Amino acid sequence: MADALGRLLPLAVALAISSVPILVTVLILLSPNSRRSAFPFLVGFVVGVAVVFTGCIALAQAIPAPVVRHPQQALGIALIVIGAALVALAVISGVRGMHAEAVGVPRWMNLVSEFGPLRSIGLGLLLCFRPKSLLLCAAAGLTVRSDRLSLGELAVLVGVFTLIATSTVIAPIVVAAASPQHAQGWLTAMRHWIEKNSATVTTVILLIIGVVIVGDGITRL
Repeated sequence: MADALGRLLPLAVALAISSVPILVTVLILLSPNSRRSAFPFLVGFVVGVAVVFTGCIALAQAIPAPVVRHPQQALGIALIVIGAALVALAVISGVRGMHAEAVGVPRWMNLVSEFGPLRSIGLGLLLCFRPKSLLLCAAAGLTVRSDRLSLGELAVLVGVFTLIATSTVIAPIVVAAASPQHAQGWLTAMRHWIEKNSATVTTVILLIIGVVIVGDGITRL
């Protein structure tokens, strides 16, 4: 299980530093509805990551090995495809960042300040079905495909992956709840930093993780 966990960590970290969930979290915490919306959003996001990752593991494990003549080659090809897709997303993100004329958040994000608990839960779930999240979870599910793990070990992997992947959403909400009087300043600074640097960070991380996944796939051919 240690080997599987080691392969999952970079993918979980890549998901954790995704700018969209972090920025949405900051916007919710800065909104007047933060007390009744922050924790529902957190619940929706954590549950969403766990469900998507569990589903990807189930789909990967459900592939019948006897049907595939060379299961490692099939797994390698799948990883190469996913890695190439992440590299493509990195290029798209980089091009959009270079051609962006104004710094700011998308219009739909400005609406999160008006969300109540139910909409916040739904938004947390919805963010887990973005292409980047699905590709990273799919890659994570495939990386443990060849490991003979028990249900208990898989449950531990899901828990650890989910905790790391959602840590950058959990931490601001917990810290803001523990010290609300000091939250406004660093939340505002975090928002400005993400608005200015999210495209660059996303491009670099997706590019690195995509190349790593492609390399992992090539070694399995």
